[in-house]
Amino acid sequence: MMPQHSFDRTLTFDDYLSNWTLSASTMALRDRLQLLPNVADRYGIMFSNQSIQTNDFEFTIVLSATDNGDGKGGPQDAFVGFWLANAPFTFNETEVINKIDGEKKWADGMAKYGLSPLCVHRSFRGVGVMFTDEVARGTSYRSRQIITAIRSDGLPNDVKSYLNQATPDNTKQVDWMTPSTTLKVRVKPDGSVTGSAMTLDIDSLLNGNSWTVAWDGVTPSDQKVTFSPHGKMVDSTGKQGTWSHQRGNRIKIDMPDLKCVLRFEASTRAIVEEPYMDVPAAILYDGPMRGGSEKDWIKIFDLPPSSLQQGNVFMGITGFSGFQSRVEVDIHRLTTMNFNIKVMGEAEGDGFFSQEWAEILEQEKRYVNQASQTEALERLTKMLKEHMEKYKSTGEDQRKQLIHLEDKLDKLGMQMAQYKAAAESFSWDSKKLDHEAVKRHITGIKTLLVRHKEQHDEQLNRVQAAAAKMKDQASAHMTPDSKAKVEQVASQSKAVIEAASRGSSQTHLLLFFMVLTVAGLGFLFLNRMRYYEKKTLFLRSCSQCSGFVTPTRGHVWAPALRVSCSGALLRTPQVVVVARWT
Repeated sequence: MMPQHSFDRTLTFDDYLSNWTLSASTMALRDRLQLLPNVADRYGIMFSNQSIQTNDFEFTIVLSATDNGDGKGGPQDAFVGFWLANAPFTFNETEVINKIDGEKKWADGMAKYGLSPLCVHRSFRGVGVMFTDEVARGTSYRSRQIITAIRSDGLPNDVKSYLNQATPDNTKQVDWMTPSTTLKVRVKPDGSVTGSAMTLDIDSLLNGNSWTVAWDGVTPSDQKVTFSPHGKMVDSTGKQGTWSHQRGNRIKIDMPDLKCVLRFEASTRAIVEEPYMDVPAAILYDGPMRGGSEKDWIKIFDLPPSSLQQGNVFMGITGFSGFQSRVEVDIHRLTTMNFNIKVMGEAEGDGFFSQEWAEILEQEKRYVNQASQTEALERLTKMLKEHMEKYKSTGEDQRKQLIHLEDKLDKLGMQMAQYKAAAESFSWDSKKLDHEAVKRHITGIKTLLVRHKEQHDEQLNRVQAAAAKMKDQASAHMTPDSKAKVEQVASQSKAVIEAASRGSSQTHLLLFFMVLTVAGLGFLFLNRMRYYEKKTLFLRSCSQCSGFVTPTRGHVWAPALRVSCSGALLRTPQVVVVARWT
């Protein structure tokens, strides 16, 4: 399958929506892609921006169409077109809107932009498949729904001209306006194009019929389910349930033991689509059958070789709701399959396959010697390593995001629990807090703490028991050599500890001797200074007699003051002269 040209139910921004151009009234809704709304005079445009890079492929599209006109007279002038072209669809919505004037009709803007009423360029080259009404041909007033196909080297101006170009062999009457219509188009390498259609009336298939459950999707089991009108059903054990229609060939089953969504692949088979199963179960009618039954498909057209040129192919879907019918068209599934095993079929999309991978897959080499084989293996190994490193980092980023999201959810849960507790504690009748509710909450918190303590104690006991068991097992499995090595390591560790202890004691003793040595030196220096003081005489000058004042002459003086010969206090200090006795 080619994911860039396939989708199920709808398109999203993270699911290749950017690979498509949606314009006019076409939009991707939550559960479907709406091509045309339930409004008269509305156009729908959907073009693929990526090319199909193979000429051997098949696409299958499932749509539903509803006539909302007052007369319910069929599509009338409405149509749905499917286009395959060798050139890209060039379209600029802004330019189309800017060219609209006068009555402000979309058709006027398209015509000035160069688009035909079929919503594609008049220079279109390729294959077109049209779902419309015989009334649009202009030769009949009786409504008859038809599907037709043409090979165009220049698109006609309108639906009428288009239908007149189609041959009767490539036109079939098919009531395509049903809740589920499937179109399958097969393109072969020689350029030939064939198409088939299938419509299913689910009500007629289910009402009053019994279907067999195949849990492996193939082999019928003994369990059966019988569908009744008005959405009732019962299984072979007597359990009752309901069923209802879903968009796109789907029904929803609601039973006591089974709740799922089934998608019909044919009139005899429907598979379980939800919930997801590795091997989808199925319900079968008239025996096992894989895929669609050939009798359900109606062959519509068979265009000859060279109808589609070799090269890239672009896909487009357009439509018009009509002026009277107001046809609503929804697309539920598009599946494009590549049958050429030599090419990928489409360009690189989300980075899963790099261009180097595409080159390797597309190359058809024959390695004739060992050197070329070694080179190929080295290149492949390198690319696999890069691929693993890339997605390892991507996985790590996603893991971190999940952890962050889990933290946010935990915080949100705590806040919600607080709000819930506050809401339950408030009495709306008395407009006051309900003390009993608060008391119940406190009691609940106490119970929760006690319960958690018991759980934690139990887990700790388990951990301790596991540790003891692991220790016993390790001891039991140890060989004599291992035990000797363990004992040697233990003795070495003990010796290291003793050596460190002895080194610490020696360091302390050395430090003590150093302190004693410093103290002794200090004591010797002090004694020497006292000796020098005894051998030295300090003389102080007198400012009045210009003589020296000495203690032996009877002058009174203080160490911090200056005095004269008469004993008067001097305000300014004088020079101190030191004389040494010899």
